[in-house]
Amino acid sequence: MQKDRSRNSSQSYAYTTTHPKYRLPRNTCKRNVGNTNHTSNSSPNNGATHPGSSRRWGQEKERTTPISRQGAPPAPPNPDVKVMGMKPENFEGDQMKAEEFMEDVKKYMCLNRQVPGFSSPMTKVVMVLTFMKGQATSGWTRTIGDWIDTLDPAIDDQPIVWDTFIIAFKQQYLDLQKENRARNKLENLRMKFPEVDEYIATFEDTSHDAGYTMTNPENMQFFLKGLSRGVLANVLHAPIPQTYQEMKVKAIECTNTQQMMSNIMSSLTGGKPFRPFQPTRQPMGQSSPGGWQGQQQ
Repeated sequence: MQKDRSRNSSQSYAYTTTHPKYRLPRNTCKRNVGNTNHTSNSSPNNGATHPGSSRRWGQEKERTTPISRQGAPPAPPNPDVKVMGMKPENFEGDQMKAEEFMEDVKKYMCLNRQVPGFSSPMTKVVMVLTFMKGQATSGWTRTIGDWIDTLDPAIDDQPIVWDTFIIAFKQQYLDLQKENRARNKLENLRMKFPEVDEYIATFEDTSHDAGYTMTNPENMQFFLKGLSRGVLANVLHAPIPQTYQEMKVKAIECTNTQQMMSNIMSSLTGGKPFRPFQPTRQPMGQSSPGGWQGQQQ
């Protein structure tokens, strides 16, 4: 069964490569996505002039503007605001640390979004390049720098530049084995009764890493498979839940019910496990009629 992924990177990539000017060189990324074709605009004419008339460029710009940029314009930079927060730790090409590095970069940029210069997509790209050190990143950062040099800050400093850079970074450094490891973890994830909240939190985080959505049928089967046997049996009692949200709610309710029953039985037996009709132990040489505690009472 094919996975139903929640990511929309392919859609973003199609949007960012609408105009040839914002396509990266072919050798920038190790892996290409879909039918995208990375080409470089090293010609000075291509680097400064958009193909077609100015009217056509205006139409193209309107068509490729993401929905998030429509509406009220962002607040202008404040010259009195100083840079805040700590810079992201330098990235040296380790795929295991790539996602964490980019998340730190985004937080740093968001925190300083009102600082002069941080609103410029081209400046942000170059700033991130300064956070990338070592031989493992030198070739790639040089290629990205050359691409930035082909752009005209007066007309090309658009959000599409930052979006293209983010996608190129993920293609170059994202851990290819992360999804496979997360999927294997899902297949072997098991709930430890009564820790249903911990199980659900771990399951949802791992599903995200594996590229699954919560509505994916295969992923819902993983969720049921990992439940403890008693909870699973109760969850599958009629009415059987049809969505992940219904399964999660019912699993929590069944776990709480079983935990409550266990606590009641434990209190009735003085903290000992509840075992009905348990034989009564007698001193050596003595016996009681029937020999069963239930019959004596």
